Amino acid sequence: MKALIFTALLVFSTLIVQAQSYDISQYQARYERRPFLEINPSLNYSGTFSDMDDFVNHSGGGDLSIDWREQSSLDNRIRNISVSGQAQFFRREFRDNNRTDISQKGASIFASIEQYNYTTPKKFWGFRGGLSINAQDQDDFQLNSDRFTNISLNPGLFFGTGRIEFAEDALLANWMMNDLLEQQVINATTPEQRELLAQRITSIIGNRTFDFRRRRIYELQQLQQLFKEENIAIEDEFMLFAVLNDNWAFANRASLPRGQRWQFGIDGRGAYFYQSQPFAGDDFTLTGRPYANYTSGKIIGNNASSSWTAELSAYYQTDLEENNFPFNSGERYGGVASLSHRLVWLPISRTTLSWTNQVAGQLGTNVLNANQDGFKDNQLTFISTLSWDYFVTYNWRFVLNVGLAGQFIDQGFFDFHTVRPSFNFSTRYAIF
Repeated sequence: MKALIFTALLVFSTLIVQAQSYDISQYQARYERRPFLEINPSLNYSGTFSDMDDFVNHSGGGDLSIDWREQSSLDNRIRNISVSGQAQFFRREFRDNNRTDISQKGASIFASIEQYNYTTPKKFWGFRGGLSINAQDQDDFQLNSDRFTNISLNPGLFFGTGRIEFAEDALLANWMMNDLLEQQVINATTPEQRELLAQRITSIIGNRTFDFRRRRIYELQQLQQLFKEENIAIEDEFMLFAVLNDNWAFANRASLPRGQRWQFGIDGRGAYFYQSQPFAGDDFTLTGRPYANYTSGKIIGNNASSSWTAELSAYYQTDLEENNFPFNSGERYGGVASLSHRLVWLPISRTTLSWTNQVAGQLGTNVLNANQDGFKDNQLTFISTLSWDYFVTYNWRFVLNVGLAGQFIDQGFFDFHTVRPSFNFSTRYAIF
């Protein structure tokens, strides 16, 4: 009988908490500036299994990257800027004894910007661009140093309808309020109070300073002040501070997307490639890619999201001049269709689990030079990745990724299949 009463009380209290919770899919975060700087050392493994022995190999290594990004989300503009630098080392060993194992080291830098300008709440036009520089050094089959460099510039223009929102701050507000109710610090909350707390979180996250001590005092003061402003009865002032501080310091800053967006545009790419072995040479290519993209996201149960992306695109690439790479394509053209799905689930406030699946098909043609007929370049690719993100502290988290990719390639005169398992573990430290 006691067990039955206890179960009934537990169900009743759970229903009360759910009734008081705020539907985070209604929240629209608006902020002028949200910067982020992170150091990311990681260990990597990948393998390639194929029906052609030449492609079978295993590789492992490590890298150190520094990532900076700044986000802005206003009614009339969404802007994302990122800069990333990376130094890496890996070794690849082939099953074929006639092929020389490769040790490779290098460095790369990548910068990008993407901006959506909303002329009405649902219609937008925008631009994006990226610059990447990648320099590598590896031993060739005679153990000579083979250096190569890639430099590319990727501009793009687009327009469309719809908007994707993210419920990051409302998610944190719900966790705070639920914990305060569970600890009996407060007796009740309303959806309006939860939304006000989410707005307060949004307003203070973008305020950055390198004085971490003063910043933490300011953030907690702002959170506590809201309860006084809204005249929410507090049963235990110390536990209010403790719960707010615990969630602020240890709750994962997960993002759950929702909304729909149609996007149409064209991307360009100008690329330069240099390689020192087996003979020195360089290559310039120009690529155009029109596309149509549809994205749809839905929040499930206030702690998960499901999002789909479908895209149709075409591409055309040509060499800007005659080059001294005899087996390079003079022209490449074709079409690509892809479909991807991402499921994000937060079982607790400090852990994010995600599962991403993508399948893409390509029908293409490669032309080695103007005097030859082209050969087909058809591909079918699938990728599946599981990710676990664990929030250790406000600044420190672990990320584990396990993936499997498969590719079926048909180039007319031969075809082959590959399967690539991969593993990546990184320990990431956010400076701010």
